[in-house]
Amino acid sequence: MPRKRKIKTEPGTSSLPIDVDDQQASPSSSSSTATQELARAKKKLKTTMSELSEIVMCPISHELMVDPVLAADGNSYERKEIEQWLENHDTSPVTNLQLETKTLFENHAVKQQIEKLVESGELDGDMCVEWLERKHKQSPEHAQELFDEGKVEEAAKLGHAKAQGLMARRCWHGSHGVTKDPVKCVEWAKKAAAQGDMVGQHYLGYAYDLGEGGLAKNWALAKEWYEKAAAQGHASSMNNLGFMYREGGHGLTQNHVTAVKWYRKGAEAGNKTAQHGLGLCYYEGEGVTKNLVQARTWLQKSADQDDEDAQCMLGKMMVMGEGGAMDVTAGRALWQRAAAANQQAQTNLDKLSTALRRGAGFGNF
Repeated sequence: MPRKRKIKTEPGTSSLPIDVDDQQASPSSSSSTATQELARAKKKLKTTMSELSEIVMCPISHELMVDPVLAADGNSYERKEIEQWLENHDTSPVTNLQLETKTLFENHAVKQQIEKLVESGELDGDMCVEWLERKHKQSPEHAQELFDEGKVEEAAKLGHAKAQGLMARRCWHGSHGVTKDPVKCVEWAKKAAAQGDMVGQHYLGYAYDLGEGGLAKNWALAKEWYEKAAAQGHASSMNNLGFMYREGGHGLTQNHVTAVKWYRKGAEAGNKTAQHGLGLCYYEGEGVTKNLVQARTWLQKSADQDDEDAQCMLGKMMVMGEGGAMDVTAGRALWQRAAAANQQAQTNLDKLSTALRRGAGFGNF
């Protein structure tokens, strides 16, 4: 009686029953059977890959996806490819129809399918090698390599939090060859802030503080982001919190005591603007007992760091003899240093020159 055995084909596909004689098959017969089986397997693989291509291959790059995302048209794309497409289009690359939104969503299910497919060994070896190379180029490890090489924007695009924070700063100031763009600043800041980067948190707070980058002015939201950055030691955020609490408004209740608290934190961290703010609070007695000696001390620290506003105020105190010895020469020198950037300092210099020429009293500055 002839018996049947089964030849294993693709995982997940049916085995192929083959009639086999009890006697050993001739070499030519075995070779022919093996060739037929190989042909059937290749055909099956081609069909399977054709079916899979609609799911795991990017419609734009036609490559196995590493970071698949779902677009509004219901199709999955390689993130980098569809983001580049959406920079200049608001239509689907597949249907050419208008997209309701450019928002992209991570496609975890497809990503898992692709990873399992690569691990299974079912795919062509070269395809797997190429996919692994592209996967590394999108990995956090590669992002860190790029960041260490000074390629900040490339690292930021791969999700490197610190790089994203630096890009937010560069877009805000228009530095390091980056065009000044508050909207782009906010985009980078949101990404960095979401990962806990304090620079990103600061610039997101700053955008809410000033109502820039497409955001409405909202000091309550600015306060939240500044506090997150300040908790990580960001001194400029401490200073800005002090300023907002001193002024009040835009969704934030004025509180001079809290203002002094934040100014002090920033001042002790070495921020020259916070040192100036704390000096003014001591001078005016806002949120703290009026103390001209302390005012002069903190203004001096700020002036030593070339804060022109502090130099102007400290110059006045020296000329008037407030909080310490009168020193007209030192006060005038401070005004001269500040005059280029501080109009009040120049005005004070003019008044002082007039008073000295006439031999009159200085009055008030």
